[in-house]
Amino acid sequence: WPKFLSAMPRHGASQFTYPAVRPDKKELAKGAPIDIALFADFGTGYYHSWAIAEQLATWAFPYAFHLGDVYYAGRQNEFDERFEAPLLQIIDKTRLFGLAENHELYFGGSHYLEYFKRLREAGNTDQEGSYFCVRFPDHQVIGIDVNWQGRQRFTDGELQKWLRALLAEAGHRTNILLSGSAPFDYGDPDARKLLEDVRPLIADGSIGLWFWGDDHYCALFDRKDDEVPFFGSCIGHAGYPGPRQTDSLASYKTYPLWFEDEPRF
Repeated sequence: WPKFLSAMPRHGASQFTYPAVRPDKKELAKGAPIDIALFADFGTGYYHSWAIAEQLATWAFPYAFHLGDVYYAGRQNEFDERFEAPLLQIIDKTRLFGLAENHELYFGGSHYLEYFKRLREAGNTDQEGSYFCVRFPDHQVIGIDVNWQGRQRFTDGELQKWLRALLAEAGHRTNILLSGSAPFDYGDPDARKLLEDVRPLIADGSIGLWFWGDDHYCALFDRKDDEVPFFGSCIGHAGYPGPRQTDSLASYKTYPLWFEDEPRF
């Protein structure tokens, strides 16, 4: 794992927590429906990604969340050509947030941080670091960093305290967790260490949904008592042409309620 990572920005007074607003910057009405976009493994440069970008531009979602991976190493030219360029028609209408997966960090993570810094200065995001919370009237979208302090881990005490506080402050809101990496893998009977890191914080069922990328398929997994106290979904099939899934396999303590078995994007 890279030993030359850029310094990870830490939350200060803002707590990296931001109220969701309409495009005119006014607050969203409580109880009103709102559509957001979630996508992952998008920064490939392949035509799949450009087609997905066209769909995002057409829908003009007020918020979009990328769960990481700009291939192959997060270099400046890769961000320019494979991430920034396809999203140019999107960011003026959509506030963009993004997590850092392994591919952003192979080159140190500096170009990832610089991209979102420029986006923030242009008024197209609120994001200040590699993790965030966006508070909608009835939901919290919480993106956690599971790579800067170790590959696919969430062991940093300060970040654990941050997440615990957000969950305690949620009130009536449903918590939606985002991470670059997976708590378990499709078809693998064992949990990943990430799930064990996060489990003490969410054992009370405070997370309604957990989305992740990195693995290149799409599926929705069922809750399973205390072992998997959330609905989970892998969405790492965006711009990366992974293998087509043809079997519905059991995973750690749970089964997929649905998985994508068509060759489409």
